[in-house]
Amino acid sequence: MAAQLPGSVVLGHEGDDYSMFLGSKCAQQATNRYLTTRALPAPGTICTD
Repeated sequence: MAAQLPGSVVLGHEGDDYSMFLGSKCAQQATNRYLTTRALPAPGTICTD
């Protein structure tokens, strides 16, 4: 889907939890950074926590 949305990236997560925002500090930081500064994570970023 990201390929169909110009300027978007996919933030990956290693694990089996589908609600990664609640349990991943990495995902929380990336989301909060985007919402406050509009800065996307680097393409290929994978959260491992």
